[in-house]
Amino acid sequence: MKNQTYESLFKSIRQLKVGVIGDFAVDVYYPIDKETGEISLETTKEVHRAGECRTYLGAAGNIVKNLSVLGVANIKTFGLLAADLWGRELLYLLHSRKVDTSGMLIQSENWDSCAYVKPMMGKEEDNRLDFGSYNQPDPEMQQQVLKQLEAQLPHLDLLIINQQFVKPLLDEKMVQKLNDLAKRFPTCLFVADMRNVASGLRRILLKANTKETARLLDILPFDERDDEACEDKAAALSEHLQAPVLLTRGENGMMYHDGKTSYSIPGVWHDGETDPVGAGDTAISTFGACLAAKVNIEESLKIANLASAITVGKLQQTGSASPEEIMSLEENCTYVYHNFLAAHPSKAKYYGDSDIEMVEIFERKKKPRFVVMDHDGTISVLREGWEILMHDMMLDCIAGNKLSSMSHEEKTALSAKVNQLISQTTGAPTIVQMEGLVDLVGREGHMPAQDILSAEQYKARYVDHLNQHVEERILRFQKGELHIQNFTIKGVIHFIQLLKEKGIKLYLASGTDEEYVFKEATALGYASEFEGGIHGAKPDGESAKRKVLRHLREALKAEGEEIIVMGDGPSEIREGRKVGALCIGIASDELRRYGLNQHKRERLIRAGAHIIIPDYAQLSALEKLLLHPQEESVSSS
Repeated sequence: MKNQTYESLFKSIRQLKVGVIGDFAVDVYYPIDKETGEISLETTKEVHRAGECRTYLGAAGNIVKNLSVLGVANIKTFGLLAADLWGRELLYLLHSRKVDTSGMLIQSENWDSCAYVKPMMGKEEDNRLDFGSYNQPDPEMQQQVLKQLEAQLPHLDLLIINQQFVKPLLDEKMVQKLNDLAKRFPTCLFVADMRNVASGLRRILLKANTKETARLLDILPFDERDDEACEDKAAALSEHLQAPVLLTRGENGMMYHDGKTSYSIPGVWHDGETDPVGAGDTAISTFGACLAAKVNIEESLKIANLASAITVGKLQQTGSASPEEIMSLEENCTYVYHNFLAAHPSKAKYYGDSDIEMVEIFERKKKPRFVVMDHDGTISVLREGWEILMHDMMLDCIAGNKLSSMSHEEKTALSAKVNQLISQTTGAPTIVQMEGLVDLVGREGHMPAQDILSAEQYKARYVDHLNQHVEERILRFQKGELHIQNFTIKGVIHFIQLLKEKGIKLYLASGTDEEYVFKEATALGYASEFEGGIHGAKPDGESAKRKVLRHLREALKAEGEEIIVMGDGPSEIREGRKVGALCIGIASDELRRYGLNQHKRERLIRAGAHIIIPDYAQLSALEKLLLHPQEESVSSS
């Protein structure tokens, strides 16, 4: 969508009249310190210390917040609360959003206003304390809430139904009455998010995750990464409910099924930490608002997916997504592809009888004119082992002297975070990886603030260390002790020569500093083959791969199907997907310089590679597949 179209959409959303009925709560966050050394004189127990409380609208309240942040100006709420501490805070938070709370009724007995109280020990959430778990809704109060709702339904465009608590406002009897109301007021769109009583819904769109879907269908849990399983189960649930289903799949995106047609969208790629709290509320709020604003299913799914991705990036809060955030992410986001296939090599399909894995059919009618190749791990292995060097250096920068005194569990957890950072940024400029390191050092909190270096300083430390290894290898090559085959992926030199003979213009684009890329390609003797030039990282920090692809699309007017992007890192694959290029993942074992590296295969598929090759040894098959698009074929294995 273009920004102008988005602006029109959000203008329509602002004009909606939306009702929210269900379980309203307050989410409460506060820091807690349990190891204070202070002993209570009264109890003789150690005193715990707490910091400033932060409160947010939770459960149905978070749906209200999401609608408000989207811009909906007319929101009416329907529910129960008590005249207590959390009830007053709930009303305050709702009124701060200019919400009509006339449908929020006070039950004076057997009801506590609901709150999820979350003590935070650093970055970790301690045992949650729930208020309202023993509530008993008064049937007369339930009827009064429904009466309030019924009076407003002729004026509403959308009603979002929420059930979250152990003892909810909406029990099975209330659900049946909501079914009747949905039938009587067809001009209002009814959508629901219900944890325990959704099985009684009929003809009301339901948002559910895979666990909830399995429970509703009374089947064993199924893998949210498996597209086929998700489509099958969503269809079954849709048939059961006689209504459409919005299936949320975590980092695997979302799927919509109306019993006949299915639409899906992959999850948005996140480079940093995520927090799933509130993502479902964002999904149902945004999707419902888009549908009520007469946006088609596919576009509504895309926008809800973007909004949820924004929410999970907001830590230690029940997040939401504004129109500005959604439009900004839409311009820059990348997706997570084929998670199930990535994790299950046995499901792979191959080109003919080759080892070339066909992940996703790439339809094209034109032959390629340009090939953009990454360098390290794609052509050269001079820098083989760089991940280990970077991993060890990052651990030292994050923990310093504290590393030696850490427990095995702490070291393992920290190592996993470092490996995640490296894996997600492989192929990006080194400075981007070091910016990630600066952020990680700060978040882990082991180093004093005055000892935290800049990204440039960390990069200089890493590059100096790595270049010593590279120089030693180049020297051995120049002395004749080792040969070109010892420092390149099997078959790549013949592949490069073939492309040039066929009139393909070659570009070398790397995340390594340009001076080092040029030096290493020259030392190994293939620099002249790249007529499009050798491009690497520069002080501006922009990806060389992005620059080259922008040049091809804008200056040379190349269409996406005329470009092939090849690399062993997620960075170049993501950039290739953005411009519609054919993306080839090079999942080679760099130690052997041939054969498949399963870890690379997995991350390249998730980044969006259409094809995976272990090396360039099957040259004739590669030529036929890449240069003669009309002859593409896939076989199962």
